[in-house]
Amino acid sequence: MTVSVERFKNEGYEVQKRKPLQKNILKLLRANPDQAISSKEMENGFNVRRQSIHQALRALEEKGLIERGLVLEGKRRIIYATITEKGRTSNDFDEDDETQCD
Repeated sequence: MTVSVERFKNEGYEVQKRKPLQKNILKLLRANPDQAISSKEMENGFNVRRQSIHQALRALEEKGLIERGLVLEGKRRIIYATITEKGRTSNDFDEDDETQCD
C-alpha cells in the first residue's frame, strides 16, 4: 500500500523546491516508514521528471538510506522505495541542513 505525496503535503510536511530532491524523498519516506512509495507517485507529487526521481533514488540507495524494489503489473514495471534503518536514523539531511547532496 502506498501513501500519496498529496497527503504527505496535507499533513503539514512542506516540500521545499530549493532543497535537494533527495531530502524531500527521505522526509516523505521517514514520515511513512512502513510503506513503500512508488517512483511514479513521487514524480507526480513533487512535479519533477522521472529521470530526476530515479537519479535521487539511486543516490539515496547508494548511501544505504533507502531500498528500491520492482513490481511487475502486466507489462508495466513499478519501482517502489522504502526507507532503511540507516535512513530512519541518519542525520544526512537534518531540517537545518541547506547543503546540496551529490
